[in-house]
Amino acid sequence: SQPLPTSVSASASASNDISKKLDSEKVKNELAQVQKQKRQQQKHHKQQSSSKKGKKTKHIKPPPKMMRYCTQAMIQWDMIKEGDRLLLGLSGGKDSLTLLHCLLEFQRKL
Repeated sequence: SQPLPTSVSASASASNDISKKLDSEKVKNELAQVQKQKRQQQKHHKQQSSSKKGKKTKHIKPPPKMMRYCTQAMIQWDMIKEGDRLLLGLSGGKDSLTLLHCLLEFQRKL
């Protein structure tokens, strides 16, 4: 094969340089977009976690009749004395959650 004229080989070389430059710019743009998305996700995550820190859960007040029965039982059977510390096992069922709310309300009233 015959050697290409210098003007043709120079333009082909310039074309290769331009395509390489365009490819590297594409990579840089994609990288910048990925980094921007990461920053947005981190910012969103920080906002969610900071909003959870400040949130207080709503206190559920048991019905008065339920509180009356619990209070009567605690007094009648002398279950809790001044200075006692309680450990409550929660299964997540209705009965254990009701007991939790009754004890919290009892503590709040004292």
